[in-house]
Amino acid sequence: TKGPHSMLALGLGTEQGGKQVLVVRRGGASYIFSPEQAAAGLSFQLSPELSLSTDLTWLRWSEYLTVHDHRPSPGWHDTVNLSAGAEYVVDRWAAFRLGYAWVPSPVPAQIGVSSYLDAGRHVLSGGFGAGLEAALGVPLHLDLYVRAHVVGDIAFTKDRDALGDADPNTPGPQIAALGFPGMHADVLYFQAGLSATLTLGGASARHAE
Repeated sequence: TKGPHSMLALGLGTEQGGKQVLVVRRGGASYIFSPEQAAAGLSFQLSPELSLSTDLTWLRWSEYLTVHDHRPSPGWHDTVNLSAGAEYVVDRWAAFRLGYAWVPSPVPAQIGVSSYLDAGRHVLSGGFGAGLEAALGVPLHLDLYVRAHVVGDIAFTKDRDALGDADPNTPGPQIAALGFPGMHADVLYFQAGLSATLTLGGASARHAE
């Protein structure tokens, strides 16, 4: 819908997954599980300068498989991610951005043999974009972002009865489980990125790091 200074938009999307994806990095390669997902987003242009957006994304983590195509026990569960953001444009050349996301963990309590260290996390982000064509005479656009991941308390205590005896031929119960008898961790990490886009003859060339 549209008004004198507003516009509302709705978007829907899906992505196939449910399998291990080979990811090649510097120094080697590894398999990462890519879950099937579906997303719905809503954006609202409050004024020519200010826009708001929000997204819900469902991820089918219940189909998670290890790199050996095994399903962990207990199995993982599906999650729904929530994100929201705002952008304020100044004089059509600079944009300030703020964002928040809640990313729940698909990993159940790790009381058995497996020891996946994961917990729901809050993601706080800020960004700045600037078009430099007016100032430099070059069709160059820069974008900068910083992001903080505040991970919830990661803690579990192993259930001895769920672990069994790793070596019945040895006297006494033999426990072969990483993290036994329990583990606790607090995690906070940051990300930052900068990209530059140069438009040439109607096309654009991008360099990012």
